[in-house]
Amino acid sequence: MSKRNLLLCFDAFGTLIRPAKPVAQQYAQVARQCGLTDFSDEELQSTLISTIKQESKKNPNFGKETGLGATRWWTNVIHNTFTPLLKDGQALPQDLAPRLLHRFASREGYETEEGLVDALKGLKSNSSRHYHQLVVGVITNSDDRIPSILSSLGLTVSPLRYGTQSDANQTETNTYDIDFHCMSYDVGVEKPDKRIFNTAEYMLAQIISARSGRSLNESKSEVGTWQKVYVGDDYSKDVVGSTNAGWNPVLLDPKDECDSVADLKRWRSSPDEKSQKKAYWASVSQSDLRGESNIHLAPVFDPTLVDKLAAGDINAQHADKTLKEQAKSLPMHRYDWWAPGSAPPWPFKIPKPFDKPDLESVGNTMPWAEWDITSPISKSVFHFTKEQVATLWKKANEGSQQRLSQHDAVLAHIWSCIARARGLENDKDSFHCDLVYGVRPSFQLDNKFLGSPIVMMNIELPASQVCDRSNSTEVATQVRNTLKTISNPYNLSAHLHALTYEKSPQRIWQAFLGRRHVLVTTWARAGVYGIDFGLGSNCVYAEGVVPEMDGIVLIKEAPGPLSKHWTDNGVDISVYIRADDMDCLVRDPVLFPTTMSDEKETR
Repeated sequence: MSKRNLLLCFDAFGTLIRPAKPVAQQYAQVARQCGLTDFSDEELQSTLISTIKQESKKNPNFGKETGLGATRWWTNVIHNTFTPLLKDGQALPQDLAPRLLHRFASREGYETEEGLVDALKGLKSNSSRHYHQLVVGVITNSDDRIPSILSSLGLTVSPLRYGTQSDANQTETNTYDIDFHCMSYDVGVEKPDKRIFNTAEYMLAQIISARSGRSLNESKSEVGTWQKVYVGDDYSKDVVGSTNAGWNPVLLDPKDECDSVADLKRWRSSPDEKSQKKAYWASVSQSDLRGESNIHLAPVFDPTLVDKLAAGDINAQHADKTLKEQAKSLPMHRYDWWAPGSAPPWPFKIPKPFDKPDLESVGNTMPWAEWDITSPISKSVFHFTKEQVATLWKKANEGSQQRLSQHDAVLAHIWSCIARARGLENDKDSFHCDLVYGVRPSFQLDNKFLGSPIVMMNIELPASQVCDRSNSTEVATQVRNTLKTISNPYNLSAHLHALTYEKSPQRIWQAFLGRRHVLVTTWARAGVYGIDFGLGSNCVYAEGVVPEMDGIVLIKEAPGPLSKHWTDNGVDISVYIRADDMDCLVRDPVLFPTTMSDEKETR
């Protein structure tokens, strides 16, 4: 089969780059370096936002429409932002605007995800294995600073830019990391308008023409045969816009679960298994309501896709000892239902072929003494607003040596609250968060693959540390580090190898419940509120059906309008714990974090 050609384009802000610090904070820092000190960050942020809105109304498209130009447009913003903050007789420092303009056109003002530059540089060198030709572009709603920012961050950037006199012949070789730029400043329209994507296709035609020697018209006809993929972080602009233009969209959520960008193939969503089944159900329902007789779903049932991901030779007589030890070292529980002393406090029998006095234990004994199954269980659903989630996220990242996700922060917070509700403040023994984790991204299995590719990991810390209210960074960091270890394909492939040689996998439980455990399932980014069964109505509320047992936790997005990030409508957390512990949990003064708006209301 001949290799295809790929046009791969990226959004800039929020996808390739982000401010190194909040923009208003950087404005304040530079202003103070220039001698302006008599203002608060809150005043500056309010004035900056208002000024940008006024300048955009007066001179649209960063001043392009009125002939002002982007540099003068931003200079106006800077002057009009700081002038109201000046005291009597005080003048704006002459170097304020130039310093800010330089900062926000370079790596001084922006940063990128760790590993992203190397990943983009590796795209061209590795593309020949999968594609005949690869062209990489940037399509973004912005002014003309993007090429200089990306260049300063270490990328080799082509001068080819829509609306300029740059020569497409300069892209004749594959020496650039970024082959062209389509910025709304130059095109005159913004995403989701499909014309900006059509412009990118025109740029591709120019490159094809320069590389092949064919005419531009001939090259335009070839563009239709190319696969076109757009990667962005905004559903309404990036996904909707690129889809309407006939492209294949990839939606990122940089605030959350992308552990590494070293492998761009892992940039895909991984919805919960039950949500995927609902999506199939909804698809059938829509087709049925439209009166369509031929319904094509094409799900894939092929266990060999998983077998191929296992390390070593899984057809050998015995397991590879090194891989087996590597798998055993992973942060996963290994409780043995059949081990001596593991029998639960209800009638239980080991299957006859295995019920022998000399049965060898293959795991740890079940700690039934920690789980009182007779205690009444209470259920509560706790709703955290978008602002409360942001507060938890900000607090968790204070002093962190790595970037923690919103999910890390939310999980760490509810884990800590449950530990306090159980009265474990002075307990030095381990407290376990047993997290169910979907491994589709690590295994590169798409959403059509039938099955439930999940693992359960053991996130573990001394109970007293989990309880400590001032310890949110360490608790969230432990969540992140455990996720990194488990999601590493090298570790997962060893885990698959070891599973292949399990003689009785049903006897192993990789979780537990009771006083020292919580068992967490997460539906983050599952999109359960965006499923349409063909009636044009939205799901009002979704709740997981889970056993009412001590320590069951379900984290999911809250209901509301279709949004950009999974936390935009807040987060709902269903908690099942002992009734006495629930009474303590709901009285915890830090269960619902105080936000800035809450503080203002109490003043």
